[in-house]
Amino acid sequence: MTQYRGTVTIDSRHRKLDAKIQVCGLDISENNQAVLYLPTETTVHKVVSDVLLDYSVQTDEEWSPFILGSKRLNLTFSKTEQKDNSLELHYTSYLQDLPDGGMNQWTDDLIELGIYTPWFPLQPHFPLSKFDIFIEDHSLFYIGSDTQRLEGGWRLKSPKATVGFPIIGSSAFEKNIRYIRMKSSQIRLIHSHGVDQEVSNDLYNEIESIIDLYVESFGTTEIENVDIYLSSRKTRIMGAAIVDQALLLSLAEAMKPNL
Repeated sequence: MTQYRGTVTIDSRHRKLDAKIQVCGLDISENNQAVLYLPTETTVHKVVSDVLLDYSVQTDEEWSPFILGSKRLNLTFSKTEQKDNSLELHYTSYLQDLPDGGMNQWTDDLIELGIYTPWFPLQPHFPLSKFDIFIEDHSLFYIGSDTQRLEGGWRLKSPKATVGFPIIGSSAFEKNIRYIRMKSSQIRLIHSHGVDQEVSNDLYNEIESIIDLYVESFGTTEIENVDIYLSSRKTRIMGAAIVDQALLLSLAEAMKPNL
């Protein structure tokens, strides 16, 4: 299983993230090679591994229909029987061309990055992975799985394995949280700027049916704390992802007539 640990510094004004990530459990092929994908506008500063021979970076825009565009990091390792398949990377990415109101977006006051815009070094077969990331950012309030507010930023963890790991933050979240008790779980209903309060109220009244639909579609999960996140969209998009013990739902404001 792949594990990601490290620090990501967020600069929303310039749509820039600077990441120092350790990747453990990297899948290395029989010919001693591996591939990772990073955002298109990325500068790789350092790649370090005890068994790394060489690496190269190339643009590879259409390797997956789900990814908006990316850079391919080709890695070649030495031919050893027992490889230490861990890697340390330092890179800087600019994400200034995300579609406004799309599945992932980034404004001065809102950041939503996930599997469609992989901020982390993504392997092409989307393996289940665990994450333990410290976000250096004083300006935004971050939500999600096992999130802790610490001095200098936020710690985001995924005790259970997941395909992707979203980074979602906004200064609006702290003032727009409503708490709901549901059986043995605590639910936080959170919305960003631009979301009509009436839409939030409608969702508040439909939480149980939404959770039931999610479980029917994706199966049961051990959920202790649930974040339901309502985001303003220009298109009719509904996205859902489990990140360990948190359920993140992104609902289009245009869905209001269907609630």
